[in-house]
Amino acid sequence: MYLTQPREIQTAIETLASSKLLWLDTETADWRTKYPKISLIQVLANPDDRTGDSAYVLDVLEKPNLVQYFIEKIVANPQIEKVFHNASYDLKFLDKSQAKNITCTLKIAKKITKTKLGTSNLKLKTLAAELCGFTNVDSEPQGSDWRRRPLSEKQLHYAKLDTVYLACVHRELLKFIPPKSTKTQEDIFVTKAKPASPSFSVTNVRVALECPRLFYLDRRFGGMSVFFPKTQYAAIGNPFHQLAQKFVELALTDSRFRSLLTPAAEQLQAEEVAQEMQKLFYTIAFFPYLQSVIRENPHLVPTYNQIWQGVRGLIGHYAQLLVTNRYHCHANATIQKTFIDRELKVEAQFQLPDGTMQQVRGKFDSLVYDFANRRLCAVEYKTYQAADLSAQVAQVALYAYMLQQQKNEPVDAAVY
Repeated sequence: MYLTQPREIQTAIETLASSKLLWLDTETADWRTKYPKISLIQVLANPDDRTGDSAYVLDVLEKPNLVQYFIEKIVANPQIEKVFHNASYDLKFLDKSQAKNITCTLKIAKKITKTKLGTSNLKLKTLAAELCGFTNVDSEPQGSDWRRRPLSEKQLHYAKLDTVYLACVHRELLKFIPPKSTKTQEDIFVTKAKPASPSFSVTNVRVALECPRLFYLDRRFGGMSVFFPKTQYAAIGNPFHQLAQKFVELALTDSRFRSLLTPAAEQLQAEEVAQEMQKLFYTIAFFPYLQSVIRENPHLVPTYNQIWQGVRGLIGHYAQLLVTNRYHCHANATIQKTFIDRELKVEAQFQLPDGTMQQVRGKFDSLVYDFANRRLCAVEYKTYQAADLSAQVAQVALYAYMLQQQKNEPVDAAVY
């Protein structure tokens, strides 16, 4: 079943979280670029399904909150065995650092060897055809455009069948492993959970401060950590984060943004630079994005105008920082040295009052460097008004503290 709405995807994740064994695959958008993004997560819980009708195809393109929810409830759950074919690739988009109890059929097949298997290679589609006897196995859609919406029926058919092939291949591969080698099999092929306290995120800390009761219910019974109005959850948070990230990507890669900082620092006016950057970003990214929204959901246009005001404000803040940093950097290096876009994950161990150690992980939204103050700054975007702003401040302050421990240098924190 193909699911696109956040609420139905959340419900599906909660249903799948009760499984003991799942077969998973992903499809990625923009996979030929430097910034590939996860487009679909396919999950099968019924190994006897030969058609894919019971498979879940979760459309998570530009839905980072739901991807994180899937990671927390499924990928990081040591009670669920997750089977991938090429686990090392799929887990790039599902936070490999949190993954527990992962089985990789490609590793199993390599250990057995294609000679013993009697197959021409170890690709999933080849194993499905030559080992499992599937006919008309189509691999063409794999290289198609997984960003385009709506997806074609051919793409969706391909996506759901991948999990069917995977379940069958997994079953057939296990037949080649002698029962006596079960322990070795687990050691080699499966990433088992290490004895430790349950994973805890920085977001959990914020939720605990905002609403201890909701935090308890989430940890005890599972579920979403914050109750968002449906329109806000689907139409505010995800697009704003996506557009904010897109601005940073374009600023780093598009020479037109760098050219705005070419004049001497003394000649630059932050407000003028901000206006030019806003115009550029609107033309390159926001306007095409808005057009796609108008075609599919015209009633959301007022909401996206509101999002644009937020993005404009964010660009204004970043433009001010870039102009300040221009005094300390060459024009061609200012943006590159201001936005540090590959160090957003943090992890630390904290000792609890009872003496046990608690591991805390997190990923914040942006990392910038302020040359005037010679400090990094961890930035967290917020698109809703919290009842208690101190919880949001505490969240980003914890990010900053953990990053400071990792990098051994001062780190500021900011919420926007």
